[in-house]
Amino acid sequence: MNTPLISIIIPVYKAEKYLHCCVDSVLAQSFTNFELILIDDGSPDNSGTICDEYAKQDRRIKVFHQENQGVSAARNLGIEQAKGEWIAFIDSDDWVENTMYEEMYHAVSLANADIAGCNFWEILPTHASVINTFYTSQSLFLADIISSNWGVVWKLLIKKYLFTDYKIRFPQNLNGGEDYLVCVQLLVKAKQTICINKPLYHYNRCNGQSIITTSTLTNTYDQIKATDLVIYFLQKEGLLEKFSSEIKIRQFHAKLPLLTQNPKEWKKLYPQSNFLYKELLNSPKSKLFAFLLLHCNSSLINFFYKRLIKPKAI
Repeated sequence: MNTPLISIIIPVYKAEKYLHCCVDSVLAQSFTNFELILIDDGSPDNSGTICDEYAKQDRRIKVFHQENQGVSAARNLGIEQAKGEWIAFIDSDDWVENTMYEEMYHAVSLANADIAGCNFWEILPTHASVINTFYTSQSLFLADIISSNWGVVWKLLIKKYLFTDYKIRFPQNLNGGEDYLVCVQLLVKAKQTICINKPLYHYNRCNGQSIITTSTLTNTYDQIKATDLVIYFLQKEGLLEKFSSEIKIRQFHAKLPLLTQNPKEWKKLYPQSNFLYKELLNSPKSKLFAFLLLHCNSSLINFFYKRLIKPKAI
């Protein structure tokens, strides 16, 4: 097989219900010069067997089996094994439009860009909607990611040198926020980015086992750790002052689940971001909630939080 232009990496764990849809959407791509790297992360169901069956059918598919180490370790293995000039990621319960990689490769080629992004469909149990993540400049792209708006790698096509030259990898000690950290690092190091104003990815939120669907206290603290790592990274790059407002927004969102998980800690953590409640909570009911944030006890905060506010996806 000739050297592929794009390496598409899919970490696989407990995905037997969705894996056929995911892999079939890749094999249906109008762009054919790719390799598909399936990382079976010690899945206890039939996912590993399904991966092996696909590899027998198509020479472009490579399968690697490892003991369960988490999505970051699986993605990192995929990066190490990738032969393509470009890298893309798909979650195993999602799927892509059949022109996704043709359109994204065309876009980066025309713009001489290192990263392409696109809009996407968010699939919920009751409906689906298009999420607009189109930006007219790299600075706006980076600012929105830093402020906690869909810092995810699966809507990107990324030139591999960004991972190899700058030693960017997914942190294996985080179970939340790993995409956020990596996206910020990639966008800072990229020489040029381009966005396609079209939904090309289908993000499936009907899987009750996903991290975003089932947020835990550990996940919340990992989001907070990722926020601190981004602050440290931006400081090293001399960009912290430029994006100080976006960091405060991120801090607010990263700690927001603590309102139900550990309200006392919420008050203490990132106090510089607390002013945002006035800007973010505008309805009469939310103004009452905003008052409770700063003046009332934990049980009342929990009671009103669950009825008035839903945390933004990060």
